[in-house]
Amino acid sequence: MASSTTFVITGGGLAGVKAVEALRDNDFDGRIILFADEPYLPSERPPLSKEYLADPQSSLSGLSS
Repeated sequence: MASSTTFVITGGGLAGVKAVEALRDNDFDGRIILFADEPYLPSERPPLSKEYLADPQSSLSGLSS
């Protein structure tokens, strides 16, 4: 039987999607409503791209051509 509980999550960024995943991973079978205004689907950036975006020069210093 499905849960009668409803979770409302505001924001469709990575945190909102992770909240939905955590609910489902913990067997929540109720209703989830996700309010989002982002024009794109959420994505997970790997750590390297986060480092590169923070400081492109230092991220590339260990690479050789």
